[in-house]
Amino acid sequence: MLVTLYGKSDCPLCDKAEALLKELAAEFDITLRKVDITQDLQLLRRYRNIIPVIEVAGTTLHAPIDPRELREAIEAASR
Repeated sequence: MLVTLYGKSDCPLCDKAEALLKELAAEFDITLRKVDITQDLQLLRRYRNIIPVIEVAGTTLHAPIDPRELREAIEAASR
């Protein structure tokens, strides 16, 4: 399943979200797509104050990322 992480460099919360996703990838078939919001003005405007943002099969989570909610979203998407 494709999981998209919207963030930017020098973002500790984004790094933490990525680490969480890598942990979950050991359990679930996850393909992680990282998107740097600073490379797209529309994404920067939309997400600048709420990164990291994670999209999983139609579910969108934003900062602060709750590990339990993220797991639930991935579990639901893998059914």
